[in-house]
Amino acid sequence: MNPLQRTDLKKTLWAVSVFLAGMTLFLYHPVVNHDFINLDDWQYVLNNREVTAGLTLRGLGWTFTSFHASNWHPLTWLSHMIDVEIYGLDPGGHHGTNLFFHILNTVLLFLILTRMTGAPGKSGIVAALFAFHPLHVESVAWVAERKDVLSTFFLFLMLGAYALYVERPGRWKCGIALVFFALGLMAKPMLVSAPFLLLLLDVWPLRRRPVPDRPPSKTEKIPFFALAVLSSGITLYAQASGGAMRSLEAIPLADRAANALVSAVTYMGKMFWPAGLSVFYPYPAAIPFWKVLGAAALLVLITVFVFREKARRPWFFTGWLWYLISLFPVIGIVQVGPQSMADRYTYIPLIGLFIALTWAVDETLSRRRFPVFASASLVLILLAGLSSTTWFQLSHWKNSRSLFTHALEVTENNALAHNNLAVALADDGEREAAVNHFQEAIRVNPRHFSAHFNLANHLVALGRGDQAVFHYREAIRFNPGYTAAHNNLGVVLLRQGNLEGAEAHLLEALKHGPVKEGMLFNMAMIFVSRGENEKAAQLLREALEVNAGYAEAHNLLGVVYMKEGRKGEAAESFRRALSCDPGLEAARLNLKAIERD
Repeated sequence: MNPLQRTDLKKTLWAVSVFLAGMTLFLYHPVVNHDFINLDDWQYVLNNREVTAGLTLRGLGWTFTSFHASNWHPLTWLSHMIDVEIYGLDPGGHHGTNLFFHILNTVLLFLILTRMTGAPGKSGIVAALFAFHPLHVESVAWVAERKDVLSTFFLFLMLGAYALYVERPGRWKCGIALVFFALGLMAKPMLVSAPFLLLLLDVWPLRRRPVPDRPPSKTEKIPFFALAVLSSGITLYAQASGGAMRSLEAIPLADRAANALVSAVTYMGKMFWPAGLSVFYPYPAAIPFWKVLGAAALLVLITVFVFREKARRPWFFTGWLWYLISLFPVIGIVQVGPQSMADRYTYIPLIGLFIALTWAVDETLSRRRFPVFASASLVLILLAGLSSTTWFQLSHWKNSRSLFTHALEVTENNALAHNNLAVALADDGEREAAVNHFQEAIRVNPRHFSAHFNLANHLVALGRGDQAVFHYREAIRFNPGYTAAHNNLGVVLLRQGNLEGAEAHLLEALKHGPVKEGMLFNMAMIFVSRGENEKAAQLLREALEVNAGYAEAHNLLGVVYMKEGRKGEAAESFRRALSCDPGLEAARLNLKAIERD
Protein backbone atom coordinates (compact mmCIF):
# COMPACT_ATOMS: atom_id res chain seq x y z
CA MET A 1 0.00 0.00 0.00
CA ASN A 2 1.50 3.33 -1.07
CA PRO A 3 1.58 6.40 1.24
CA LEU A 4 -1.43 7.99 -0.47
CA GLN A 5 -3.53 4.88 0.00
CA ARG A 6 -2.47 4.65 3.64
CA THR A 7 -3.50 8.27 4.18
CA ASP A 8 -6.89 7.66 2.55
CA LEU A 9 -7.43 4.55 4.68
CA LYS A 10 -6.58 6.44 7.87
CA LYS A 11 -9.06 9.15 6.94
CA THR A 12 -11.71 6.52 6.26
CA LEU A 13 -11.04 4.78 9.58
CA TRP A 14 -11.26 8.06 11.48
CA ALA A 15 -14.43 9.15 9.67
CA VAL A 16 -16.26 5.86 10.19
CA SER A 17 -15.11 5.60 13.82
CA VAL A 18 -16.36 9.10 14.61
CA PHE A 19 -19.65 8.38 12.82
CA LEU A 20 -20.17 5.13 14.74
CA ALA A 21 -19.27 6.69 18.09
CA GLY A 22 -21.42 9.76 17.48
CA MET A 23 -24.47 7.85 16.31
CA THR A 24 -24.22 5.34 19.17
CA LEU A 25 -23.96 8.19 21.67
CA PHE A 26 -26.94 9.97 20.08
CA LEU A 27 -29.04 6.80 20.04
CA TYR A 28 -28.33 5.74 23.60
CA HIS A 29 -27.87 9.10 25.38
CA PRO A 30 -31.32 8.97 27.09
CA VAL A 31 -30.00 6.10 29.24
CA VAL A 32 -28.10 8.54 31.48
CA ASN A 33 -31.49 9.74 32.74
CA HIS A 34 -32.67 6.23 33.59
CA ASP A 35 -33.00 4.76 37.06
CA PHE A 36 -31.59 1.59 38.56
CA ILE A 37 -33.69 -1.53 37.93
CA ASN A 38 -35.02 -3.64 40.79
CA LEU A 39 -33.58 -6.79 39.21
CA ASP A 40 -29.91 -7.50 40.05
CA ASP A 41 -29.01 -3.79 40.29
CA TRP A 42 -29.79 -4.05 44.00
CA GLN A 43 -27.48 -6.95 44.73
CA TYR A 44 -24.82 -5.70 42.32
CA VAL A 45 -24.77 -2.07 43.48
CA LEU A 46 -27.44 -0.56 45.72
CA ASN A 47 -27.56 -3.17 48.50
CA ASN A 48 -23.98 -4.37 48.11
CA ARG A 49 -22.09 -2.95 51.07
CA GLU A 50 -18.68 -3.67 49.53
CA VAL A 51 -19.58 -1.85 46.31
CA THR A 52 -21.31 1.13 47.93
CA ALA A 53 -18.19 1.72 50.03
CA GLY A 54 -16.34 2.62 46.83
CA LEU A 55 -12.67 1.76 46.37
CA THR A 56 -11.26 0.30 49.57
CA LEU A 57 -8.53 -2.21 50.36
CA ARG A 58 -11.11 -4.46 51.97
CA GLY A 59 -13.30 -4.17 48.90
CA LEU A 60 -10.42 -4.97 46.58
CA GLY A 61 -9.77 -8.18 48.48
CA TRP A 62 -13.47 -9.00 48.43
CA THR A 63 -13.66 -8.71 44.63
CA PHE A 64 -11.18 -11.57 44.21
CA THR A 65 -12.47 -13.81 47.00
CA SER A 66 -16.24 -13.37 46.78
CA PHE A 67 -18.79 -15.53 44.96
CA HIS A 68 -21.47 -12.89 45.52
CA ALA A 69 -24.44 -13.16 43.14
CA SER A 70 -23.26 -16.70 42.30
CA ASN A 71 -20.40 -15.44 40.16
CA TRP A 72 -16.70 -14.77 40.29
CA HIS A 73 -16.01 -11.65 38.23
CA PRO A 74 -13.63 -9.38 40.17
CA LEU A 75 -13.15 -6.82 37.39
CA THR A 76 -16.89 -6.29 37.13
CA TRP A 77 -17.10 -5.62 40.87
CA LEU A 78 -14.10 -3.31 40.61
CA SER A 79 -15.74 -1.31 37.82
CA HIS A 80 -18.89 -0.83 39.94
CA MET A 81 -16.76 0.31 42.87
CA ILE A 82 -15.00 2.85 40.68
CA ASP A 83 -18.39 4.16 39.54
CA VAL A 84 -19.49 4.59 43.15
CA GLU A 85 -16.24 6.36 43.94
CA ILE A 86 -16.85 8.80 41.06
CA TYR A 87 -20.66 9.14 40.88
CA GLY A 88 -21.87 7.86 44.22
CA LEU A 89 -25.24 6.19 43.74
CA ASP A 90 -26.39 8.50 40.95
CA PRO A 91 -27.69 6.02 38.34
CA GLY A 92 -26.84 8.34 35.45
CA GLY A 93 -23.10 7.88 35.96
CA HIS A 94 -23.39 4.11 36.17
CA HIS A 95 -25.44 4.01 32.98
CA GLY A 96 -22.96 6.36 31.34
CA THR A 97 -20.13 3.91 31.99
CA ASN A 98 -22.06 1.11 30.28
CA LEU A 99 -22.66 3.37 27.29
CA PHE A 100 -19.00 4.39 27.21
CA PHE A 101 -17.92 0.76 26.92
CA HIS A 102 -20.55 0.04 24.26
CA ILE A 103 -19.19 2.91 22.18
CA LEU A 104 -15.63 1.66 22.66
CA ASN A 105 -16.69 -1.85 21.70
CA THR A 106 -18.36 -0.60 18.53
CA VAL A 107 -15.29 1.30 17.37
CA LEU A 108 -12.95 -1.53 18.35
CA LEU A 109 -15.04 -4.06 16.42
CA PHE A 110 -14.88 -1.87 13.33
CA LEU A 111 -11.12 -1.29 13.55
CA ILE A 112 -10.21 -4.91 14.33
CA LEU A 113 -12.48 -6.36 11.63
CA THR A 114 -11.07 -3.89 9.12
CA ARG A 115 -7.54 -4.90 10.10
CA MET A 116 -8.36 -8.57 9.64
CA THR A 117 -10.39 -8.34 6.43
CA GLY A 118 -9.12 -5.18 4.72
CA ALA A 119 -12.76 -4.25 4.08
CA PRO A 120 -13.65 -1.06 5.97
CA GLY A 121 -17.05 -0.70 4.30
CA LYS A 122 -18.39 -4.11 5.28
CA SER A 123 -16.67 -3.91 8.67
CA GLY A 124 -18.41 -0.60 9.30
CA ILE A 125 -21.80 -2.15 8.55
CA VAL A 126 -21.12 -5.03 10.96
CA ALA A 127 -20.08 -2.56 13.67
CA ALA A 128 -23.18 -0.43 13.04
CA LEU A 129 -25.45 -3.48 13.33
CA PHE A 130 -23.68 -4.36 16.57
CA ALA A 131 -24.11 -0.81 17.89
CA PHE A 132 -27.71 -0.21 16.87
CA HIS A 133 -29.46 -3.57 17.16
CA PRO A 134 -32.35 -3.61 19.68
CA LEU A 135 -31.28 -6.99 21.08
CA HIS A 136 -28.24 -5.23 22.52
CA VAL A 137 -30.23 -2.65 24.48
CA GLU A 138 -30.34 -4.91 27.54
CA SER A 139 -26.55 -5.15 27.78
CA VAL A 140 -26.18 -1.38 27.62
CA ALA A 141 -29.22 -0.10 29.53
CA TRP A 142 -28.94 -2.47 32.51
CA VAL A 143 -26.32 -1.45 35.07
CA ALA A 144 -26.02 -5.03 36.34
CA GLU A 145 -24.98 -6.11 32.83
CA ARG A 146 -21.77 -4.13 33.07
CA LYS A 147 -20.13 -7.55 32.82
CA ASP A 148 -21.39 -7.84 29.22
CA VAL A 149 -19.90 -4.64 27.87
CA LEU A 150 -16.74 -4.90 29.99
CA SER A 151 -15.92 -8.50 29.06
CA THR A 152 -16.55 -7.74 25.37
CA PHE A 153 -14.14 -4.81 25.59
CA PHE A 154 -11.38 -7.19 26.73
CA LEU A 155 -12.44 -9.75 24.12
CA PHE A 156 -11.93 -7.20 21.36
CA LEU A 157 -8.57 -6.16 22.81
CA MET A 158 -7.61 -9.84 22.80
CA LEU A 159 -8.66 -10.21 19.16
CA GLY A 160 -6.74 -7.07 18.21
CA ALA A 161 -3.58 -8.31 19.93
CA TYR A 162 -4.02 -11.71 18.29
CA ALA A 163 -4.35 -10.13 14.85
CA LEU A 164 -1.07 -8.26 15.39
CA TYR A 165 0.53 -11.50 16.54
CA VAL A 166 -0.58 -13.29 13.37
CA GLU A 167 0.81 -10.50 11.19
CA ARG A 168 4.20 -10.53 12.90
CA PRO A 169 4.46 -13.42 15.35
CA GLY A 170 6.15 -12.88 18.68
CA ARG A 171 5.62 -14.53 22.04
CA TRP A 172 5.07 -11.24 23.81
CA LYS A 173 2.20 -10.38 21.44
CA CYS A 174 0.57 -13.74 22.07
CA GLY A 175 1.14 -13.15 25.79
CA ILE A 176 -0.66 -9.80 25.61
CA ALA A 177 -3.62 -11.49 23.93
CA LEU A 178 -3.63 -14.08 26.72
CA VAL A 179 -3.61 -11.36 29.38
CA PHE A 180 -6.58 -9.63 27.75
CA PHE A 181 -8.38 -12.98 27.65
CA ALA A 182 -7.75 -13.49 31.37
CA LEU A 183 -9.08 -9.99 32.12
CA GLY A 184 -12.17 -10.70 30.04
CA LEU A 185 -12.85 -13.91 31.95
CA MET A 186 -12.58 -11.92 35.19
CA ALA A 187 -15.31 -9.63 33.88
CA LYS A 188 -17.67 -12.38 32.64
CA PRO A 189 -16.87 -16.06 32.24
CA MET A 190 -19.09 -16.34 29.14
CA LEU A 191 -15.84 -15.69 27.24
CA VAL A 192 -14.72 -19.31 27.80
CA SER A 193 -15.57 -19.97 24.14
CA ALA A 194 -13.06 -17.36 22.91
CA PRO A 195 -10.22 -19.85 22.11
CA PHE A 196 -12.55 -21.54 19.62
CA LEU A 197 -13.21 -18.14 18.05
CA LEU A 198 -9.47 -17.73 17.49
CA LEU A 199 -9.45 -21.03 15.60
CA LEU A 200 -12.32 -19.79 13.44
CA LEU A 201 -10.53 -16.53 12.68
CA ASP A 202 -7.48 -18.55 11.61
CA VAL A 203 -9.67 -20.05 8.86
CA TRP A 204 -11.13 -16.69 7.84
CA PRO A 205 -10.37 -13.83 7.63
CA LEU A 206 -6.76 -14.42 8.79
CA ARG A 207 -6.33 -17.43 6.44
CA ARG A 208 -3.38 -18.81 8.39
CA ARG A 209 -1.14 -21.41 6.83
CA PRO A 210 1.47 -23.63 8.53
CA VAL A 211 4.83 -21.86 8.80
CA PRO A 212 8.17 -23.72 9.31
CA ASP A 213 9.91 -23.23 12.68
CA ARG A 214 6.76 -21.81 14.27
CA PRO A 215 4.34 -23.54 16.63
CA PRO A 216 1.15 -24.85 14.95
CA SER A 217 -1.78 -22.49 15.29
CA LYS A 218 -3.65 -25.03 17.42
CA THR A 219 -0.74 -25.58 19.83
CA GLU A 220 -0.39 -21.89 20.59
CA LYS A 221 -4.02 -21.89 21.80
CA ILE A 222 -3.28 -24.34 24.64
CA PRO A 223 -2.79 -21.57 27.27
CA PHE A 224 -6.07 -20.00 26.17
CA PHE A 225 -7.92 -23.29 26.56
CA ALA A 226 -6.27 -23.86 29.94
CA LEU A 227 -7.56 -20.50 31.18
CA ALA A 228 -11.01 -21.29 29.79
CA VAL A 229 -11.10 -24.61 31.67
CA LEU A 230 -9.95 -22.93 34.90
CA SER A 231 -12.57 -20.19 34.56
CA SER A 232 -15.28 -22.76 33.82
CA GLY A 233 -14.41 -24.68 36.98
CA ILE A 234 -14.51 -21.57 39.15
CA THR A 235 -17.79 -20.45 37.59
CA LEU A 236 -19.52 -23.80 38.03
CA TYR A 237 -18.43 -23.89 41.67
CA ALA A 238 -19.60 -20.31 42.28
CA GLN A 239 -23.00 -20.89 40.67
CA ALA A 240 -23.54 -24.22 42.42
CA SER A 241 -22.53 -22.86 45.84
CA GLY A 242 -24.71 -19.79 45.34
CA GLY A 243 -27.77 -21.87 44.47
CA ALA A 244 -28.13 -20.34 40.99
CA MET A 245 -27.64 -23.59 39.08
CA ARG A 246 -30.87 -25.47 38.41
CA SER A 247 -30.93 -29.19 39.10
CA LEU A 248 -31.79 -31.84 36.52
CA GLU A 249 -34.80 -32.67 38.66
CA ALA A 250 -36.07 -29.11 38.27
CA ILE A 251 -35.36 -28.94 34.52
CA PRO A 252 -34.57 -32.32 32.87
CA LEU A 253 -31.83 -32.51 30.27
CA ALA A 254 -34.31 -33.24 27.46
CA ASP A 255 -36.21 -30.03 28.26
CA ARG A 256 -32.97 -28.07 28.33
CA ALA A 257 -31.91 -29.42 24.95
CA ALA A 258 -35.32 -28.62 23.46
CA ASN A 259 -35.24 -25.08 24.84
CA ALA A 260 -31.66 -24.61 23.61
CA LEU A 261 -32.56 -25.57 20.03
CA VAL A 262 -35.65 -23.36 19.95
CA SER A 263 -33.85 -20.45 21.62
CA ALA A 264 -30.97 -20.55 19.09
CA VAL A 265 -33.49 -20.16 16.28
CA THR A 266 -35.59 -17.63 18.19
CA TYR A 267 -32.57 -15.36 18.64
CA MET A 268 -32.05 -15.48 14.88
CA GLY A 269 -35.70 -14.60 14.33
CA LYS A 270 -35.45 -11.66 16.72
CA MET A 271 -32.31 -10.52 14.91
CA PHE A 272 -34.36 -10.15 11.70
CA TRP A 273 -37.58 -9.01 13.40
CA PRO A 274 -36.81 -7.58 16.86
CA ALA A 275 -40.33 -7.50 18.27
CA GLY A 276 -41.63 -8.60 21.65
CA LEU A 277 -38.31 -8.08 23.43
CA SER A 278 -38.49 -8.56 27.19
CA VAL A 279 -36.16 -8.26 30.16
CA PHE A 280 -37.26 -11.76 31.19
CA TYR A 281 -38.58 -14.71 29.20
CA PRO A 282 -40.25 -17.35 31.42
CA TYR A 283 -39.21 -20.96 30.99
CA PRO A 284 -41.97 -22.71 29.00
CA ALA A 285 -44.02 -25.42 30.68
CA ALA A 286 -43.71 -27.45 27.47
CA ILE A 287 -42.36 -26.92 23.95
CA PRO A 288 -44.28 -28.48 21.03
CA PHE A 289 -42.33 -31.31 19.41
CA TRP A 290 -42.79 -29.84 15.94
CA LYS A 291 -41.08 -26.64 17.05
CA VAL A 292 -38.10 -28.54 18.47
CA LEU A 293 -37.82 -30.71 15.35
CA GLY A 294 -38.09 -27.69 13.06
CA ALA A 295 -35.43 -25.77 15.00
CA ALA A 296 -33.06 -28.75 14.95
CA ALA A 297 -33.59 -29.26 11.21
CA LEU A 298 -32.92 -25.61 10.43
CA LEU A 299 -29.72 -25.52 12.50
CA VAL A 300 -28.45 -28.73 10.89
CA LEU A 301 -29.25 -27.52 7.37
CA ILE A 302 -27.44 -24.21 7.88
CA THR A 303 -24.44 -26.00 9.42
CA VAL A 304 -24.22 -28.46 6.51
CA PHE A 305 -24.46 -25.53 4.07
CA VAL A 306 -21.65 -23.52 5.67
CA PHE A 307 -19.33 -26.54 5.71
CA ARG A 308 -20.03 -27.21 2.04
CA GLU A 309 -19.38 -23.54 1.23
CA LYS A 310 -16.30 -23.26 3.45
CA ALA A 311 -13.83 -23.01 0.56
CA ARG A 312 -15.83 -20.57 -1.59
CA ARG A 313 -17.53 -18.54 1.13
CA PRO A 314 -15.47 -18.88 4.31
CA TRP A 315 -17.26 -15.96 5.96
CA PHE A 316 -20.34 -18.19 6.26
CA PHE A 317 -18.25 -20.78 8.06
CA THR A 318 -16.65 -18.34 10.50
CA GLY A 319 -19.79 -16.27 11.07
CA TRP A 320 -22.15 -19.18 11.65
CA LEU A 321 -19.85 -21.12 13.95
CA TRP A 322 -18.99 -17.89 15.80
CA TYR A 323 -22.71 -17.58 16.55
CA LEU A 324 -23.17 -21.18 17.71
CA ILE A 325 -19.95 -21.46 19.71
CA SER A 326 -20.18 -18.13 21.55
CA LEU A 327 -23.86 -18.78 22.34
CA PHE A 328 -23.26 -22.29 23.71
CA PRO A 329 -22.09 -21.30 27.26
CA VAL A 330 -25.41 -19.50 27.88
CA ILE A 331 -27.80 -21.63 25.81
CA GLY A 332 -29.08 -23.40 28.93
CA ILE A 333 -27.61 -26.89 28.85
CA VAL A 334 -26.08 -25.83 32.15
CA GLN A 335 -29.12 -23.90 33.38
CA VAL A 336 -28.40 -20.90 35.58
CA GLY A 337 -31.42 -18.92 36.70
CA PRO A 338 -35.09 -19.31 35.75
CA GLN A 339 -35.03 -17.66 32.30
CA SER A 340 -35.50 -19.59 29.05
CA MET A 341 -33.40 -17.08 27.09
CA ALA A 342 -32.14 -13.50 27.42
CA ASP A 343 -31.44 -10.67 24.98
CA ARG A 344 -28.10 -9.97 26.67
CA TYR A 345 -26.83 -13.39 25.64
CA THR A 346 -26.72 -12.18 22.02
CA TYR A 347 -24.25 -9.34 22.61
CA ILE A 348 -21.27 -11.33 21.29
CA PRO A 349 -22.91 -14.16 19.29
CA LEU A 350 -24.79 -11.92 16.85
CA ILE A 351 -21.48 -10.53 15.59
CA GLY A 352 -20.98 -13.81 13.73
CA LEU A 353 -24.35 -13.58 12.00
CA PHE A 354 -23.77 -9.90 11.17
CA ILE A 355 -20.48 -10.86 9.48
CA ALA A 356 -21.98 -13.74 7.51
CA LEU A 357 -24.96 -11.71 6.30
CA THR A 358 -22.99 -8.58 5.45
CA TRP A 359 -20.43 -10.44 3.34
CA ALA A 360 -23.15 -12.57 1.71
CA VAL A 361 -25.28 -9.56 0.77
CA ASP A 362 -22.23 -7.73 -0.56
CA GLU A 363 -21.33 -10.72 -2.73
CA THR A 364 -24.88 -10.94 -4.09
CA LEU A 365 -25.15 -7.23 -4.86
CA SER A 366 -21.69 -7.14 -6.47
CA ARG A 367 -22.44 -10.12 -8.67
CA ARG A 368 -25.62 -8.47 -9.88
CA ARG A 369 -23.81 -5.13 -10.28
CA PHE A 370 -26.20 -3.36 -7.96
CA PRO A 371 -25.51 0.40 -8.02
CA VAL A 372 -23.38 1.63 -5.12
CA PHE A 373 -25.79 4.44 -4.38
CA ALA A 374 -28.73 2.03 -4.14
CA SER A 375 -26.72 -0.31 -1.87
CA ALA A 376 -25.80 2.58 0.41
CA SER A 377 -29.43 3.69 0.53
CA LEU A 378 -30.56 0.21 1.56
CA VAL A 379 -27.96 0.15 4.35
CA LEU A 380 -29.06 3.54 5.65
CA ILE A 381 -32.73 2.51 5.60
CA LEU A 382 -31.89 -0.69 7.48
CA LEU A 383 -29.86 1.15 10.12
CA ALA A 384 -32.56 3.82 10.48
CA GLY A 385 -35.17 1.12 11.06
CA LEU A 386 -33.02 -0.63 13.64
CA SER A 387 -32.27 2.66 15.39
CA SER A 388 -35.93 3.58 15.73
CA THR A 389 -36.72 0.16 17.19
CA THR A 390 -33.76 0.46 19.55
CA TRP A 391 -34.91 3.91 20.66
CA PHE A 392 -38.36 2.48 21.41
CA GLN A 393 -36.93 -0.51 23.29
CA LEU A 394 -34.60 1.77 25.25
CA SER A 395 -37.57 3.79 26.50
CA HIS A 396 -38.89 0.76 28.37
CA TRP A 397 -35.70 0.69 30.45
CA LYS A 398 -36.38 4.10 32.00
CA ASN A 399 -37.34 2.55 35.33
CA SER A 400 -38.56 -0.71 36.83
CA ARG A 401 -42.21 0.20 36.46
CA SER A 402 -42.06 0.79 32.71
CA LEU A 403 -39.72 -2.17 32.14
CA PHE A 404 -41.86 -4.81 33.83
CA THR A 405 -45.12 -3.34 32.57
CA HIS A 406 -43.75 -3.86 29.06
CA ALA A 407 -42.57 -7.38 29.94
CA LEU A 408 -46.12 -8.30 30.96
CA GLU A 409 -47.42 -6.89 27.67
CA VAL A 410 -45.17 -9.07 25.49
CA THR A 411 -44.94 -12.30 27.53
CA GLU A 412 -47.36 -14.68 29.23
CA ASN A 413 -47.29 -16.27 32.69
CA ASN A 414 -44.41 -14.05 33.72
CA ALA A 415 -44.28 -14.41 37.52
CA LEU A 416 -40.98 -12.53 37.80
CA ALA A 417 -42.38 -9.51 35.93
CA HIS A 418 -45.46 -9.44 38.19
CA ASN A 419 -43.26 -9.64 41.28
CA ASN A 420 -40.85 -6.91 40.22
CA LEU A 421 -43.60 -4.62 38.96
CA ALA A 422 -45.26 -5.03 42.35
CA VAL A 423 -42.05 -3.96 44.09
CA ALA A 424 -41.91 -0.86 41.86
CA LEU A 425 -45.56 -0.05 42.57
CA ALA A 426 -44.97 -0.39 46.31
CA ASP A 427 -42.01 1.96 46.06
CA ASP A 428 -44.39 4.48 44.46
CA GLY A 429 -46.77 4.09 47.39
CA GLU A 430 -49.34 1.97 45.51
CA ARG A 431 -49.36 -0.87 48.03
CA GLU A 432 -52.77 -2.37 47.23
CA ALA A 433 -51.89 -2.54 43.51
CA ALA A 434 -48.59 -4.10 44.52
CA VAL A 435 -50.37 -6.77 46.58
CA ASN A 436 -52.49 -7.66 43.54
CA HIS A 437 -49.39 -8.23 41.39
CA PHE A 438 -47.67 -10.25 44.12
CA GLN A 439 -50.75 -12.44 44.30
CA GLU A 440 -50.74 -12.82 40.52
CA ALA A 441 -47.07 -13.83 40.60
CA ILE A 442 -47.94 -16.52 43.16
CA ARG A 443 -50.91 -17.68 41.05
CA VAL A 444 -48.63 -18.11 38.04
CA ASN A 445 -45.91 -19.79 40.10
CA PRO A 446 -47.01 -20.93 43.57
CA ARG A 447 -43.37 -21.83 44.38
CA HIS A 448 -42.12 -18.27 43.74
CA PHE A 449 -40.60 -17.75 47.20
CA SER A 450 -39.53 -14.16 46.47
CA ALA A 451 -43.12 -13.20 45.66
CA HIS A 452 -44.32 -14.83 48.90
CA PHE A 453 -41.63 -12.96 50.84
CA ASN A 454 -42.34 -9.60 49.18
CA LEU A 455 -46.09 -10.00 49.62
CA ALA A 456 -45.57 -10.78 53.31
CA ASN A 457 -43.44 -7.64 53.74
CA HIS A 458 -46.15 -5.47 52.22
CA LEU A 459 -48.92 -7.13 54.20
CA VAL A 460 -46.97 -6.23 57.35
CA ALA A 461 -46.74 -2.61 56.14
CA LEU A 462 -50.52 -2.66 55.61
CA GLY A 463 -51.06 -3.94 59.16
CA ARG A 464 -52.06 -7.43 58.07
CA GLY A 465 -49.46 -9.35 60.05
CA ASP A 466 -51.53 -12.54 60.44
CA GLN A 467 -51.72 -12.94 56.65
CA ALA A 468 -48.03 -12.11 56.35
CA VAL A 469 -47.07 -15.03 58.60
CA PHE A 470 -48.58 -17.50 56.11
CA HIS A 471 -46.57 -16.10 53.17
CA TYR A 472 -43.34 -15.96 55.16
CA ARG A 473 -43.86 -19.63 55.98
CA GLU A 474 -44.53 -20.40 52.30
CA ALA A 475 -41.34 -18.59 51.28
CA ILE A 476 -39.40 -20.68 53.79
CA ARG A 477 -41.14 -23.88 52.66
CA PHE A 478 -39.92 -23.39 49.11
CA ASN A 479 -36.53 -22.01 50.17
CA PRO A 480 -35.60 -23.36 53.62
CA GLY A 481 -32.40 -21.32 53.79
CA TYR A 482 -34.14 -18.00 53.07
CA THR A 483 -32.37 -15.88 55.68
CA ALA A 484 -34.45 -12.72 55.22
CA ALA A 485 -37.73 -14.63 55.45
CA HIS A 486 -36.66 -16.31 58.70
CA ASN A 487 -35.59 -12.94 60.10
CA ASN A 488 -38.75 -11.07 59.12
CA LEU A 489 -41.01 -13.87 60.31
CA GLY A 490 -39.16 -13.80 63.61
CA VAL A 491 -39.85 -10.08 63.93
CA VAL A 492 -43.58 -10.51 63.24
CA LEU A 493 -43.84 -13.36 65.74
CA LEU A 494 -41.96 -11.25 68.30
CA ARG A 495 -44.51 -8.45 67.86
CA GLN A 496 -47.29 -11.00 68.34
CA GLY A 497 -45.70 -12.13 71.62
CA ASN A 498 -44.64 -15.54 70.31
CA LEU A 499 -41.12 -15.42 71.75
CA GLU A 500 -40.42 -19.11 71.22
CA GLY A 501 -41.40 -19.05 67.55
CA ALA A 502 -39.54 -15.77 67.02
CA GLU A 503 -36.36 -17.15 68.56
CA ALA A 504 -36.51 -20.29 66.44
CA HIS A 505 -36.70 -18.34 63.17
CA LEU A 506 -34.13 -15.74 64.18
CA LEU A 507 -31.71 -18.55 65.07
CA GLU A 508 -32.34 -20.04 61.61
CA ALA A 509 -31.58 -16.65 60.06
CA LEU A 510 -28.28 -16.44 61.96
CA LYS A 511 -27.50 -20.05 61.03
CA HIS A 512 -27.92 -19.57 57.28
CA GLY A 513 -26.33 -16.11 57.25
CA PRO A 514 -24.62 -14.01 56.26
CA VAL A 515 -25.05 -12.44 59.70
CA LYS A 516 -26.33 -8.87 59.51
CA GLU A 517 -26.66 -6.31 62.26
CA GLY A 518 -30.47 -6.36 62.00
CA MET A 519 -30.61 -10.07 62.82
CA LEU A 520 -28.47 -9.57 65.91
CA PHE A 521 -30.64 -6.61 66.96
CA ASN A 522 -33.84 -8.64 66.58
CA MET A 523 -32.40 -11.52 68.60
CA ALA A 524 -31.37 -9.03 71.29
CA MET A 525 -34.99 -7.83 71.43
CA ILE A 526 -36.05 -11.34 72.48
CA PHE A 527 -33.51 -11.43 75.30
CA VAL A 528 -34.60 -7.96 76.43
CA SER A 529 -38.21 -9.18 76.53
CA ARG A 530 -37.08 -12.08 78.72
CA GLY A 531 -34.97 -9.90 80.98
CA GLU A 532 -31.74 -11.59 79.87
CA ASN A 533 -29.92 -8.28 79.70
CA GLU A 534 -26.32 -9.51 79.49
CA LYS A 535 -27.09 -11.75 76.49
CA ALA A 536 -28.92 -8.85 74.83
CA ALA A 537 -26.00 -6.48 75.46
CA GLN A 538 -23.53 -8.95 73.94
CA LEU A 539 -25.61 -9.29 70.76
CA LEU A 540 -26.01 -5.51 70.48
CA ARG A 541 -22.27 -5.00 70.81
CA GLU A 542 -21.77 -7.56 68.02
CA ALA A 543 -24.30 -5.69 65.89
CA LEU A 544 -22.38 -2.46 66.44
CA GLU A 545 -19.15 -4.17 65.42
CA VAL A 546 -20.82 -4.92 62.09
CA ASN A 547 -22.29 -1.42 61.78
CA ALA A 548 -21.03 1.23 64.18
CA GLY A 549 -23.63 3.70 62.90
CA TYR A 550 -26.63 1.56 63.87
CA ALA A 551 -28.58 4.12 65.90
CA GLU A 552 -31.34 1.76 67.08
CA ALA A 553 -28.74 -0.67 68.45
CA HIS A 554 -27.01 2.11 70.40
CA ASN A 555 -30.40 3.14 71.80
CA LEU A 556 -31.42 -0.41 72.81
CA LEU A 557 -28.00 -0.99 74.38
CA GLY A 558 -28.61 2.17 76.41
CA VAL A 559 -31.95 0.76 77.55
CA VAL A 560 -30.23 -2.47 78.66
CA TYR A 561 -27.63 -0.46 80.60
CA MET A 562 -30.42 1.53 82.28
CA LYS A 563 -32.08 -1.68 83.42
CA GLU A 564 -28.78 -2.76 84.95
CA GLY A 565 -28.31 0.61 86.67
CA ARG A 566 -25.34 1.60 84.52
CA LYS A 567 -26.57 5.14 83.90
CA GLY A 568 -23.29 6.60 82.67
CA GLU A 569 -22.88 3.96 79.99
CA ALA A 570 -26.57 4.26 79.11
CA ALA A 571 -26.28 8.03 78.59
CA GLU A 572 -23.23 7.53 76.38
CA SER A 573 -25.12 4.95 74.27
CA PHE A 574 -28.06 7.35 73.83
CA ARG A 575 -25.69 10.15 72.79
CA ARG A 576 -24.08 7.84 70.22
CA ALA A 577 -27.52 6.89 68.92
CA LEU A 578 -28.36 10.58 68.42
CA SER A 579 -25.03 11.28 66.74
CA CYS A 580 -25.86 8.50 64.25
CA ASP A 581 -29.49 9.59 63.83
CA PRO A 582 -30.39 13.01 65.31
CA GLY A 583 -34.06 12.32 64.56
CA LEU A 584 -34.29 9.18 66.72
CA GLU A 585 -36.91 10.42 69.21
CA ALA A 586 -36.71 7.35 71.48
CA ALA A 587 -33.02 7.99 72.16
CA ARG A 588 -33.70 11.67 72.83
CA LEU A 589 -36.42 10.87 75.37
CA ASN A 590 -34.26 8.22 77.03
CA LEU A 591 -31.37 10.64 77.36
CA LYS A 592 -33.63 13.31 78.87
CA ALA A 593 -34.95 10.79 81.40
CA ILE A 594 -31.40 10.01 82.58
CA GLU A 595 -30.43 13.67 82.73
CA ARG A 596 -33.52 14.44 84.87
CA ASP A 597 -32.43 11.77 87.33
